[in-house]
Amino acid sequence: MNKFFKLILATCIVCFVFACEDDEDDPVTKEQYIQFLTNGSEKSWKIDRIIDPDGNNIKKDCQDDDVLVFKKENQEFSFMYNQKCFPESTDDFGTWEISDDLRILTFYGSASIFSLNQEELIIMYGYYDSKKVTGRSEYIFTAIE
Repeated sequence: MNKFFKLILATCIVCFVFACEDDEDDPVTKEQYIQFLTNGSEKSWKIDRIIDPDGNNIKKDCQDDDVLVFKKENQEFSFMYNQKCFPESTDDFGTWEISDDLRILTFYGSASIFSLNQEELIIMYGYYDSKKVTGRSEYIFTAIE
């Protein structure tokens, strides 16, 4: 009986230790992604870098003050170009959506989500020519406090 009691006690201790482990590896939910993207209502992001397939930062100086805003209500976005790279550029407005599998963010075309947390959004756009991918760029956005 004494061995049985020790076995039960050891099993309980092991279960307790594993139950108290940090849950950092828990998968992120769509609701958490929406919270990261909108801060619960509205959140502004700026382009930090645009990385081409060769690893070069191709962000232009005229993009330094561009602001991307995601709003939770009606899933609206706005992309405001303060210093325009092209005279014909106009601010963009529309709606956004995160796919159920959390891999695609659709707001200005569709982009693959590499990473999304409270401070940083990394997406990848592909460039197409006759429905063939001709290049890809990673857009790294940082949250504006």
